[in-house]
Amino acid sequence: MQKSDSLKVDSASLIDLKAELFRKQEEFRAQKLQSQNSGFIKGKHTISTKKSNLSSKKNAGVSQRAKKDYEEKEEEENVFERSRKALENKTKLYEQIARGSGISGK
Repeated sequence: MQKSDSLKVDSASLIDLKAELFRKQEEFRAQKLQSQNSGFIKGKHTISTKKSNLSSKKNAGVSQRAKKDYEEKEEEENVFERSRKALENKTKLYEQIARGSGISGK
């Protein structure tokens, strides 16, 4: 660049530039607010076609897996409860045998 090609920038031109930028930003905001329901801005579709990030995407089958895990946990608790009752009955039986009163009911 030569000295004659340089641009002169003064405070008035900077203020004009900032005012124009602000005006364009306000126009964009107004268009965005008007088009939120329609999904379009000046003929362009505004709904993002970008791939969503992994944290906002739900994995397929998560709720089914959670339901299956819950059912398995309930089944394990039921098995545990039945085992506990069977052991309590055995304990009572052994206590009767240890006292020498024999086995009653069989």
